[in-house]
Amino acid sequence: MLTLKQKTMLGDVPSDWGFEPLGRLLAGHFPGDWGDERGSNMVRVLRSTNLTDDGRLDLHDVALRALSPNKCVVLAPRKNDILLERSGGGPDQPVGRIGFIEDDMPGHAFSNFLQLLRPDPAKIHPRLLGWMLYWINRTGRVLRLEQQTTQMRNLNFRDYLTTPLPLPPPDEQVPIVRTLDSVDKLIECTKIAHRRAVKLRDALINASISRGTRGETQKKSDAGLIPSSWSCEDLGEHIVDGPTNGIYRPESDYGNFGAPILRIDSFDDGYIHAVSELRRVNVNEAILRRYELKERDVVINRVNSLSHIGKSTIVPKLAEPTLFESNMMKLRCSARLRSDFLIVVLCSDVARKHWLSRAKPAVNQASINQRDVRELPVPIPSGEEQELIAHVVAGVRAQIEELDALLAEQQLLGRSLMNDLLNGRVRVNSTYPESVGTA
Repeated sequence: MLTLKQKTMLGDVPSDWGFEPLGRLLAGHFPGDWGDERGSNMVRVLRSTNLTDDGRLDLHDVALRALSPNKCVVLAPRKNDILLERSGGGPDQPVGRIGFIEDDMPGHAFSNFLQLLRPDPAKIHPRLLGWMLYWINRTGRVLRLEQQTTQMRNLNFRDYLTTPLPLPPPDEQVPIVRTLDSVDKLIECTKIAHRRAVKLRDALINASISRGTRGETQKKSDAGLIPSSWSCEDLGEHIVDGPTNGIYRPESDYGNFGAPILRIDSFDDGYIHAVSELRRVNVNEAILRRYELKERDVVINRVNSLSHIGKSTIVPKLAEPTLFESNMMKLRCSARLRSDFLIVVLCSDVARKHWLSRAKPAVNQASINQRDVRELPVPIPSGEEQELIAHVVAGVRAQIEELDALLAEQQLLGRSLMNDLLNGRVRVNSTYPESVGTA
């Protein structure tokens, strides 16, 4: 049985607020059914994989299963219902994610790993209840209600229904929902803009590599179609130093002192992020000189999951000597090949296809070697065109970074508002729904 030191699962609430167990705020709840693989009545059955971390439904991959017509009527989600993940989760994701049902969904059902909750609108605003359950999951409070087996995390649904939740006065519920929905919509719009910018960058990279900037006719090469005035040469012909594998250090060597060391999670999309946050390792001067990164060196990931093989970055000007891990290799380009243009090539489909054709399988990962890097076919335009392409791609990357920063700020705002609004630490003026003031 669940016991709490505070009045509700979300903490104490103001004296003029009530609180009720989840079960009393529902008009009903229904377990799902996975159905059969074949049958005369095939319907789209939602699974845990169709729930996103932000409370939405992802309908791009919905399973088709056979259910009886009567079962389909019962299991068809309706507008304002809430889908709850009863089984699932993982090491970094507690069970209990939710999905808002925005409209009636005839022809759909849901699997036995999900539970449908139908809020009672006479007692609580359905969206408000959904946001409370969402926040219980996202803050990890739901861990108290988990039952974990060797392979699966399960929600103790009986205790879940007894979870006490805040119950604001009716005139405050709508303003709270409007505020949270508005911030959520803002975040979603920024995510959409970010996804489109990433698609634009990828399309720009591949178009620049295959078509150049001058509208030339194309010719065939080992890197596919490229502008007729370009050459295509192995990367090894343009390396003046390396490729050199990084330094191996046991995880126990990492700490908060010594030289910073570049790791796979330290960079993405061609550039190192948060250099000041790199972990550190204590090494002697000889090791430091041997593995030190220099400005405009290129670092390539050589051992990882297949999707991360070949992930690369260009080294910026660093404030202090910095090392790189053994699952990477570094190289230094000749004067004929700009490092920033090489990064464009390494982020293109040309490089991805090359790595996929060369990657050698290992236990739970894959690898490429120095020869694979040297034999990468690289389209080579003039130095002026290399600079132009690198500059244009860098401009799109800068826009993506700005969207990253904006999204982080908006998500922080959303978490702060949710934390304060759902337990009454910040009150929303019911007369002026768009103004927020402290209690």
